[in-house]
Amino acid sequence: MEIRIINDNEWKSFVEKLNLNTFLHSLGWIDFNKQFDHKTWQLGLFNEKKELTSVAFVFKIEAKRGKFLFCPHGPQLINYNIDELADWLNYLKIIAIEEKCSFIRAAPILEDIEENKQLFTHLGFKDAPIHMHAELTTVLDLKPELSEILMKMRKTTRQMVNKGEKMIASGEIQIVEQDTITDELYQVYSSTADRGGFVPFSQAYLQQEYDSFAKKERCRILVIKHEDRILSWGLWIIAGKRAFYHQGANILDKKIPASYISHYQGIKWAKEQSAISYDFWGVGPKDNPKHPWANISLFKRGFGGDDLGLVHTQDYPVSWKYWITWAFETYRAKRRGF
Repeated sequence: MEIRIINDNEWKSFVEKLNLNTFLHSLGWIDFNKQFDHKTWQLGLFNEKKELTSVAFVFKIEAKRGKFLFCPHGPQLINYNIDELADWLNYLKIIAIEEKCSFIRAAPILEDIEENKQLFTHLGFKDAPIHMHAELTTVLDLKPELSEILMKMRKTTRQMVNKGEKMIASGEIQIVEQDTITDELYQVYSSTADRGGFVPFSQAYLQQEYDSFAKKERCRILVIKHEDRILSWGLWIIAGKRAFYHQGANILDKKIPASYISHYQGIKWAKEQSAISYDFWGVGPKDNPKHPWANISLFKRGFGGDDLGLVHTQDYPVSWKYWITWAFETYRAKRRGF
């Protein structure tokens, strides 16, 4: 067994063959994190036959709450097994100690079932106090024809989509593609954050996300306008054969179903790009109507996707300093409510 740095061609070929539902191990996300001066490792594990059997993108996070290594939606294995995960853990522990990190954090790209949880529990991992990325999402199958996808939508969703299509056809609504997060787009985004009660990313952060994915993968910004006024915009990513709605914002207008228009445009673009699925990127649990994401989750589920739950983020303590981070994040999670 050997673990070493691998090049972009080796990486892209392996990850796209696995075709897992994520962009967090794509070259676009790796490039994005490099631009913010994170120390990164693009690693491959080779077996005795010199065959690449798993990969892990890892980067170092240096925050006030502590220093740690983070592996988003990884490691990614052809066949998940405890022995290979143990090899990864042993290798990453060495890096963590060298980098003076207090723990290793992994957000597994594995279905949330007990068998998968035990892979990490048996190695000494524990549930993290917080999640790093969405752990419950709704994913739309794009293999059927658009007409069939429409029929599987909730009735009110389908009506809003059809209304939007008519408004586009009449010229009342304009769809504009652009490659810049302008001040105007960011203003809409900031107002959406205020309304939704979440902390917005910076304008530079959003622009860099587009730039990295446009360079390394496929990415699109679509703006929905009415009489030159921005009503909605979104940023979509395609990594391999998977499409993701990752950023967006809107202005509430009771007469114009801008958010429905935005997502349906994203769905159509993803199909044109031969994507096999469309991920709405984050929903709240169905059984918690008081969840902060309850309303947006109801909206997203109206498009007819299926929920996908992932194993909760896992931590492996390397030093006693981990518990300082644990206490801080536990407190923050309770304040946030999820």
